[in-house]
Amino acid sequence: MKKNSHLRDFARYASLNVLGMIGVSCYILADTFFVAKGMGADGVTALNIAIPIYSLIHGTGLMIGMGGATKFAIYKSQGRDEAGSRVFTCALLMALVLGAIYFLGGAFFSMPLAKLLGAKGSVVGMTNTYLKVLMMFGPFLVLNDTFNCFIRNDGNPKLSMAAMLTGSFSNIILDYVFIFPLDMGIFGAILATGLSPVISLCILSIYKFRKKNSFHIVMARHEGRTFGGILSIRHRSACVQHNNTWSCRQHRRCSLCSDSEYFHCGGIHIHRYRTRRSAAYQCCSRHWRQRPS
Repeated sequence: MKKNSHLRDFARYASLNVLGMIGVSCYILADTFFVAKGMGADGVTALNIAIPIYSLIHGTGLMIGMGGATKFAIYKSQGRDEAGSRVFTCALLMALVLGAIYFLGGAFFSMPLAKLLGAKGSVVGMTNTYLKVLMMFGPFLVLNDTFNCFIRNDGNPKLSMAAMLTGSFSNIILDYVFIFPLDMGIFGAILATGLSPVISLCILSIYKFRKKNSFHIVMARHEGRTFGGILSIRHRSACVQHNNTWSCRQHRRCSLCSDSEYFHCGGIHIHRYRTRRSAAYQCCSRHWRQRPS
């Protein structure tokens, strides 16, 4: 009986998490779709040049969230609630510090970063806008991943899934509104993406207001080992994101040979990079590229 109970718990947590990730995949697909439709090859090029930074921020959030939430769950199962709260406090502090670094980087270094990633010509301005807004929303992206993991491991995977789905589908709706009716261009696209974790955090805040959380902010001193434990448990999450980041970067270095090839073949290569996730979208993008201007 106990074995069946564990199996049910595993199936519930896994299925709800998969549903949430499906929602994220849908918004990535829709985001690329709307940018391609509204801004053409330049917009999708700028979007993909900025993808490594998104992966870096998201990987940071997963590293902190999964690492901290895993240690929290271990302490919770042992009845050590105070130790679990210390882990949460350390994870929150790490998320705030790293989020602030991303914010400052976006505010002051987005243009050099855009050029470093390979943006050229008319794409530089769009990439700069995308990176600036994305990194300034970095604190919300990191905090969203962190709280999502802790609330899931605190026994509420349904709320975690609901927050992920609400944020994802609100991103799709805002993408359409900002890009087409309001004609906000690439700024509208990244603003929708930036508001997504804010909306998700609002959903997650229900957990705190209902006072169902077993983790709290506590005074934490001399917690160097706790910080190290969080990083050591889930550094692989960040590594996966960073591997994707550098794979994208190396792919782009091979395809961006000159300014003339940048627009002629670079757009196609970058389209292919993003659309490997969806055969349906690849068919659509081919149709758009073959359509007469």
